[in-house]
Amino acid sequence: MCTLNRSVYHRFKKLAFFLAVICILTTNYGQIKASEKKVKITDARILRDLEYIPGGHERNRLDLYLPKQTGGQEKTSDKLPLIIWVHGGAWQAGSKKNCPAIRFLRKGYAVASINYRLSRHAIFPAQIEDCKAAVRWLRANLNRYGLDPNRIGVWGSSAGGHLVALLGTTGDVKEFDKGQNINVSSRVQAVCDYFGPTDFTQIGKFPSSIRHDAPDSPESKLIGGPVQQNKEACQRANPITYVTKDDPPFLIVHGDKDNTVPHNQSQLLYEALKKVGVQVKFHTVKGAGHGGFNSPEVDRMVDDFFDKQLKSKKSTYRDLASLYPGDEGIERDPRVLFVDDFETGTVEEIGARWGNISKKENIKLSDDIHSGSPGNRSIHISKNGHLFTHTKGVDTMYARFYVKFHEKTGYVHHFVHLVADRTPAPWPKGGAGETPPGDAKFSTGIEPTGKWGEFPPPGIWNFYTYWYEMKTKWGSVFIGKEEQIQPGRWYCVEVMLKANSSPDKADGEQVFWVDGELYGRFTGFRWRTTDKLKINSFWLLFYNTDQPARHNKDPHPESRVMEVWFDDIVIATEYIGPVYGRPKGGKKKATPSKSALLTPGLLLPKPGEVVFSQSFEDGPGNFKGGSISNDGVDGSKAYEFGPKGVWIWDTYSISVKDSTMIRFKLKPLCDVPELTVMIWSKKHKDNCRYRIGGFKKGQWRDIEFRAIEARVGWDMKGPSLEADILDNIKLIFEGKKTDKILLDDFQIQQ
Repeated sequence: MCTLNRSVYHRFKKLAFFLAVICILTTNYGQIKASEKKVKITDARILRDLEYIPGGHERNRLDLYLPKQTGGQEKTSDKLPLIIWVHGGAWQAGSKKNCPAIRFLRKGYAVASINYRLSRHAIFPAQIEDCKAAVRWLRANLNRYGLDPNRIGVWGSSAGGHLVALLGTTGDVKEFDKGQNINVSSRVQAVCDYFGPTDFTQIGKFPSSIRHDAPDSPESKLIGGPVQQNKEACQRANPITYVTKDDPPFLIVHGDKDNTVPHNQSQLLYEALKKVGVQVKFHTVKGAGHGGFNSPEVDRMVDDFFDKQLKSKKSTYRDLASLYPGDEGIERDPRVLFVDDFETGTVEEIGARWGNISKKENIKLSDDIHSGSPGNRSIHISKNGHLFTHTKGVDTMYARFYVKFHEKTGYVHHFVHLVADRTPAPWPKGGAGETPPGDAKFSTGIEPTGKWGEFPPPGIWNFYTYWYEMKTKWGSVFIGKEEQIQPGRWYCVEVMLKANSSPDKADGEQVFWVDGELYGRFTGFRWRTTDKLKINSFWLLFYNTDQPARHNKDPHPESRVMEVWFDDIVIATEYIGPVYGRPKGGKKKATPSKSALLTPGLLLPKPGEVVFSQSFEDGPGNFKGGSISNDGVDGSKAYEFGPKGVWIWDTYSISVKDSTMIRFKLKPLCDVPELTVMIWSKKHKDNCRYRIGGFKKGQWRDIEFRAIEARVGWDMKGPSLEADILDNIKLIFEGKKTDKILLDDFQIQQ
């Protein structure tokens, strides 16, 4: 009987101890209380149980609170600073439902509260992997919710304090970045750590209500074994292990009477951060235990800390570059259209992947790089030269490039361009002095200008823009901040070109930044008359003549050295920003992009089947105006015609689409400066024209163009053949009666 009583007594004692521990874990050990009073949520949009790891564990969810004025709508400026709350509970309990950070909603912050896998679900590092996954998910979805990727703070208590401290010190530690959005940064910009554990091997040396060295302690359960027998695992879970001088600012708050997580744990973290120069404040709450501060002073301190680190900092919205330190991996981001850091290949190979290169004898690779360069090479152009490429068509294009002009540079004639071209060709089409049709083309160049001699060379930055509503023949100039470009200095230049949202709206924009600072924003453009016209071309141009020197009255043009360096080209659909940080390995080589024209169907619709063809082997068919010749391609027969032309009518009838292609071969037997293609339009009751130049006597030339490029009017500025019927064609040229051209292999593809 006595033995039985003793057994019952010991069982009751164990049960009481277990219940006491549970009470500690769910109240004292992590769930912040007292001064963090319940906050009434008003004027907020609440999104609950968002999966930050789609299809992941049931605890891989977060609640997002947004000030109502954002409505969650996409913005291009004034992005919201974000505070992420990480709950405590000894890594064994707790919930995102208790979120003291929601008080920041009234101050204009977005707030997220996250759940993560507990130690009964998975041992460390599952918890920090989840926290980092949540940060990456929020950053990857910043446009959806109007969040600023460069103003993310984290706040947590106890076990949550431990995890936010780890978030702060492991910004560049990739071993904890697992799963979704792996190419997005998990770095944060501010950390508020409320009494979080740090060094598990030291925590048991101080008075505590918990036996931290015990096999069933919260720390032991977290790492998967007794702490003193698993010191390597403890070190891996210790935020101090990863402290470096580039960690974000910290605010650490701890009560000096904490009997759950000893005060010394925060002291150790503070000393480690201070030692390497991290901005850190350690506040001891006199007489306070494990939370329960009930202190307006502490509340103000937390408010002031986040306001200083996040709210007071102007949103720069450096989206893409900030997610990829040193641009490493930026080419894999789905928002990126084209990348070249010139670290890979010869000049010839670079030209081949861009699609078009001119004056390659003037282009070479250089070891002159900007101070933030993550690579070893730039590209150098002297006198004149260009690289020209295409991307898939988009409505908004951002482009970033680094550039340096020679210390003795002169004034530049034309520079880097972004182009929207309905019928892009492998080479730049030019078009100086011509107003482009609204359904065919628009462009803007970011160029240095001397402003008629007001500034020394190369001048200041401005836009030089062509579109169908421009008021002058030679393009329009838009000048932003008038700050002199310093020769011999590297600059980060960024450009945004945004098409109008519909043909009837004048809401197009163009913007440029220099070294991350906004220099010019210009709005109210009706760039295009059809949304089929997309921005799709990038022209890295360095074009020089003596004209700018004359216009700017340069007193010493003969002493000028026309040379320029370019580096780190990124083209994307969102703001890119200057190169941010360093790649993990110190230097990197991006996987360079290639022109979209080199991938059939990516930029232009693939031509379909041949719907009409004529090779003249069996006679002229229905072609008129000439005669059969035996001097065709490779000894075949061709059709010979004179200046009055060759034509064909009512032999085919084809509905004109974007993909309708006309192809043929021509060989002039005389000097022919230009040939005109004429197609009668039943829709417009006028001839649509397309002109071809650059012929060489005695040489066969392949001609191909899209039917929609033929336009009404001698100047080809009228409507095109789009949605018309193609059932005729005529070729004419100016010359003597005896002048002849050979035609062969005529073909129409639909």
